[in-house]
Amino acid sequence: MPWNFSKALKNKKCFQISSVLRYSKAKLGLVGKIVVKNFAFFELKFLNNFGMALEDILKKIKKETDNQIRKIWEKTDEEMRKIEEKYEEEINKKRSKILELAKEEAKKKIRHSQIKLSLETKNLILAKKQEILEEVYQEVLDKFSKLQDKDYLRLILNLIKICPENGEIIPARGREEITQKAILASKRKYILAKRSLPIKGGFIFSSKDLEIDNSFETLIKTIREKTEIKIAKILFG
Repeated sequence: MPWNFSKALKNKKCFQISSVLRYSKAKLGLVGKIVVKNFAFFELKFLNNFGMALEDILKKIKKETDNQIRKIWEKTDEEMRKIEEKYEEEINKKRSKILELAKEEAKKKIRHSQIKLSLETKNLILAKKQEILEEVYQEVLDKFSKLQDKDYLRLILNLIKICPENGEIIPARGREEITQKAILASKRKYILAKRSLPIKGGFIFSSKDLEIDNSFETLIKTIREKTEIKIAKILFG
């Protein structure tokens, strides 16, 4: 309920003039009564108008205050929103930067792993190729060691003919007899050694100044050095 200033004044008898007028009313005559009556009416009207004016002023002030408070809150909310947006933007930037760094680090690790895996794969493939080549030349060696006597004799004879004319022939173990036949067929003055060697086939030529290794193992090794690249291209492209 709005506050009635004039009523408050009348109820509490705040003005001394009211007391004076009531005292004068008893002492004066008819004229005095009229004056007092009009003055009392004026007083009542003044008080009512003053109270209403003050009430309007208070309402206006309250309204303006409410508007100012509302604007302050609106401004505060706007500032808070801007602050939140600013920090949210900074957080997103930092998050993006962290994610970018993490992605870059992950890419580096992936590249490192890929290079490592590629090298390991190449090494495995190379080792496997070497293994296959080893098997190929080992198979060739095995075939030479299993030659029939006729073919073995012909091969040994050809090897003897490229050796110097004088010297000792040390045969492969188990092939002594065929090696002696090859010596006789060469019509050279070679001596067949009393000892033999644990080799797959062939022989060792020995003289005072020279030694020639014509064992099948050494011959295959020499052949491999000259043919391995070509054989690898045939096998692996």
